[in-house]
Amino acid sequence: MVYVPRHILVEPGDRVVTSGYNTTFPQGVCIGHIERVNLRKEAAYYDIELCLGTDFSTLQNVYVVEHTLKEEKDFLEDHTRDSYE
Repeated sequence: MVYVPRHILVEPGDRVVTSGYNTTFPQGVCIGHIERVNLRKEAAYYDIELCLGTDFSTLQNVYVVEHTLKEEKDFLEDHTRDSYE
């Protein structure tokens, strides 16, 4: 897991769920739990290793969902990001 700032308290065993702060993943979906946490003295972010809640090698059925508004979403994200730089 990347970009978790050092001011957030994280510990092995903590559960990781989606926040819903983007349009890709709905809120509250369990991803797994934190296996290992490392924070170098000079680092701004943690190095976190997750234990995934799903064994993807055993999946038999999946749904593929076409994101029909992907181009519009990408355009809006790029445009918004450019205005802050």
